[in-house]
Amino acid sequence: MTPDELEEVECYYFGIWGQPGHYTYNRNRQGVHPATTPGEVPTFLSPDTLDQRFCRNPGGQYVGDEPEGLAYLHIVEPKDVPFEGQKWTVIAFSDRSGGPRPGSNSAFIARGVYSFRDMVNIARVQYASLWQRMTSKFELQDIRTVK
Repeated sequence: MTPDELEEVECYYFGIWGQPGHYTYNRNRQGVHPATTPGEVPTFLSPDTLDQRFCRNPGGQYVGDEPEGLAYLHIVEPKDVPFEGQKWTVIAFSDRSGGPRPGSNSAFIARGVYSFRDMVNIARVQYASLWQRMTSKFELQDIRTVK
């Protein structure tokens, strides 16, 4: 993807960003919640839905000791109107760079279908300060390629 294409993707961040607690944010650091912005974002972007849902293996259990940076890639098809028929890509991983508690996790969510590499590049460009915070502590890796 070109730098301009990376900038144009609609992408959100879920996790800790400056204040305690896990929330969903747009790239302007504004909180996003489907209940307060109905029809603007799919319901699965609710923090209650995102928290720990996507950073686990398909069976829903953590792998080992919640290693940071081992990311899971998911394609999600929202069921709520007006998002029916759309596909969204999620990369999610255990992340204690914003807070030390067990179970801390982060996710980047983009409208459309993207590869792991594209999602990493989108997140790196659109959420540069968060990306710096995370990658100064760990390397983000695709769980499917880690032995």
